Amino acid sequence: MTYGVWNSAEKRFVFGIAAETPRKAERAFRKTCINWRQWRYEIKPIPEGFKNPRNPHYTNLKKGQNTMNSNEIILPCRLSYANIWEARQSMEGDKMQYSCCLLIPKTDTATIQRLQSKAAKEPLSAYENLSLAQSLLALGRSGPAAEAARKALALPDAAHSFDLAYSAALILSQCGQRGDAANAMKRAAAAMPPSADARMRRETAAVLSEGGLNAEAETVLNAYLRLQPQDVEAWLQLALVKDALGQTQNAQSAILQAYKLNPELTSQRLGASEPLQKVAAPLFRRK
Repeated sequence: MTYGVWNSAEKRFVFGIAAETPRKAERAFRKTCINWRQWRYEIKPIPEGFKNPRNPHYTNLKKGQNTMNSNEIILPCRLSYANIWEARQSMEGDKMQYSCCLLIPKTDTATIQRLQSKAAKEPLSAYENLSLAQSLLALGRSGPAAEAARKALALPDAAHSFDLAYSAALILSQCGQRGDAANAMKRAAAAMPPSADARMRRETAAVLSEGGLNAEAETVLNAYLRLQPQDVEAWLQLALVKDALGQTQNAQSAILQAYKLNPELTSQRLGASEPLQKVAAPLFRRK
């Protein structure tokens, strides 16, 4: 008898698990899904010859047959940007795709070593390289983390992916690679979906500006503020970008706009930021 993981909602076996005993199947499942008790799964015997058209792993399954592919790795991790229930477009005109990023705990050195071992034997996918980069960065290994992020960006499946380019850019920025981070974020900005939230847009602009791409940062912020003109933080960020571009009056106008929206918050941000103080100084002297 062979045991697998049955999804009672979808009425099918999932995760490609086929174990000799229920306990082995349960252990494999726990490694696959951290919150496994919260979902509609149960360990059930897989009937011999069972056919599951939605999962070719189980087609014509025979007793004792292992359904796992030789290149599959079960990773204990958390999901980020989990587009796994519905396919989505990275940018308009792209095909619908399922994707996610895997966040591995920095203390899980064994899993990181398994990924590195797999990378030594065969090339990692873009998302596997990104997961490796995030884990290495969490361990404080910024050099290898930056290299893994660059590898992720160089692969074909990363060509038009906003999530991947955005995450890789943040990793490169945290590794101190501002130029590479800005170039990666430029790719992300070109593929940015309309659903991108305020934090993503501000971080995109910040990485672009830190890498010297202030014109691109200005474009991102202007587009965002046309949709969300009440965002004080974005107006202050735009002020710094315009000042870097030599547009002093426009920078001061952005600060005044932020002050009109929320005087208290704007005063707090000015007090905590010396660059903003320099831009705003002529405004106070006029008063």
